Amino acid sequence: MATVSARPQAKTIPTFDDIHRVWRSDRCVNEASAAVYIRRIKLFRAYCIEHRLEERKELTFERVTRFVVEYSCHRNLDPHAQDNFLSAL
Repeated sequence: MATVSARPQAKTIPTFDDIHRVWRSDRCVNEASAAVYIRRIKLFRAYCIEHRLEERKELTFERVTRFVVEYSCHRNLDPHAQDNFLSAL
């Protein structure tokens, strides 16, 4: 029986330059949106550092949602803003 191998995992967390390069090459995110997304990624990374969490392990729908809900409570974000925030991550 053949086994299916998992996709190889990168050993390092992508830099913001790496992220921008992918977005530009795919032409999937304009510069204004990229700036907003990068700010949100920075907040998420700061949250992971503050709570001593491993960023890669936190990149699940459930865990990112937990972060967005916690952040939203502190910032009084409405549900629409929460959805937009979540989409960036």
